[in-house]
Amino acid sequence: MKKIVSITFIVFLLIFLFELLQAKQEKTGKMENDTLVDQKYGYKLNILSNWKVKFEKEPSLLRSTLIKKNYAVDKSSTQMEEERLIPTIILFADTTSLSLQEIENSLIKGKEVFRNKNEFLMKLETIATYELINTADIALDSIPGKVYGFKKRYLRPVIDPSEKYGPEASDMVTREDYFIGELIVLKKGNNLYIIQLTGEREYFSMSEKECSKMLESWKFLK
Repeated sequence: MKKIVSITFIVFLLIFLFELLQAKQEKTGKMENDTLVDQKYGYKLNILSNWKVKFEKEPSLLRSTLIKKNYAVDKSSTQMEEERLIPTIILFADTTSLSLQEIENSLIKGKEVFRNKNEFLMKLETIATYELINTADIALDSIPGKVYGFKKRYLRPVIDPSEKYGPEASDMVTREDYFIGELIVLKKGNNLYIIQLTGEREYFSMSEKECSKMLESWKFLK
């Protein structure tokens, strides 16, 4: 009898470990050729070859991160070894019964609390540290949503533009510049989707165009 119990326990333990291992290996999405697919939250979109995709391990509100591979920087005015903000898109998804207006009141205006709000705020730097400058309507695959525009001012040292560029140009001046961010929020049923694009003013326009092109291919799977 003890032997049977022991064997049964071992079998259940092996099944549990196998399922745990599968859960650890499961990702938040996959690439099918040039298409990003998230089966859990039911959407897909085409990814441009100039963007690198990283998925997370389940479970995760952060579904994927898109990082631009090549982007134009004015090296003539950039200080040697200066770090620049790489154009990045992050996609989040969650479930909630709240309306878009209630989500806006909570995330953007800070008036209400909803499940996982703190986790969103920890990862959405546009809301946490940027200044809201505009709001507009948007639609992905005919589903209406909102897009919020943000910017964040900062000072950075650059080569004095009055000097002749070249090895002898060494004088630095401080110039005000800013980061730009866009946040898209929409719902389909109880599924909430949040998309954030961030980059520097200098090359944000091209990144925004590429982001818009990818989002135009957004399709819900069901």
